[in-house]
Amino acid sequence: MRRVVSLLLIITGVILIALPLIGKYRTHRLQETMLEEFYSDFQPQNEEELDVSKHNNMVLNDIFIWGDKNENQDSIDPIDVNEQSLSNSDADAKQTNTEDTDSKTNDDSNNITPESEINEAPKPEEKKDKPKPKPKPKAIAIIKIDKIGIHLPIANGIDLETLKYAIGYMPESGGFGQIGNAVLAGHRSHTYGVFFNRLNELEQGDKINIITKEKEFIYTVYDKKIVDPDDVSVMRGSTKSKVVTLITCDPVIGATHRLIIHGMIDN
Repeated sequence: MRRVVSLLLIITGVILIALPLIGKYRTHRLQETMLEEFYSDFQPQNEEELDVSKHNNMVLNDIFIWGDKNENQDSIDPIDVNEQSLSNSDADAKQTNTEDTDSKTNDDSNNITPESEINEAPKPEEKKDKPKPKPKPKAIAIIKIDKIGIHLPIANGIDLETLKYAIGYMPESGGFGQIGNAVLAGHRSHTYGVFFNRLNELEQGDKINIITKEKEFIYTVYDKKIVDPDDVSVMRGSTKSKVVTLITCDPVIGATHRLIIHGMIDN
């Protein structure tokens, strides 16, 4: 009888030890299956889309290399932003085009020479004004990640000036809250907590909030990985899911790879 009781106790102990391990294994397998299904939704890029992704990736590589140098770190300084200061990127573009057209019209009208001055001796050329410095980018959205203390402006474009002051939105990618893949890129500042410095702390299940002028979208982190700098597959669009992809360099200093965070709006 004692032997039976001892055997039952041993079996019970083995089961108690094995259950958490079995649970972890099943969870891991389920996560792998979910990731496979997740990536199967990403549509292959055609030749034109692939060329655009490669070009954008080359631009990002140059900017990340620039930002990784210590002497350039002081130039990376996020602009202040709040929900009331968000701009409409389409309206801004129209306004810029109108200003350019008006400016061109004024220039053309100023170039018309009065008949009385045709025979006058030419006047010495006046000194041209120095070109105005490029204005800081306007925020089209805000990215908030409470876990790592991020509250940053998102501006349109991934050029050098934009990424000095904001997180850059890749215009060719999907829209926020829409089916597809909205791609965002930001510097991995050497200063703790600045820009995407702490992005590596995100894990599956963490939340990424994107606030536009119209609405707030909440993405759940689905995957985190390190890829080679020339890997453009992370920019592919999804055919079924509303995805956001965050791109930065890795490690923080002396970057050799890219840190990728994928988030998805839960259905």
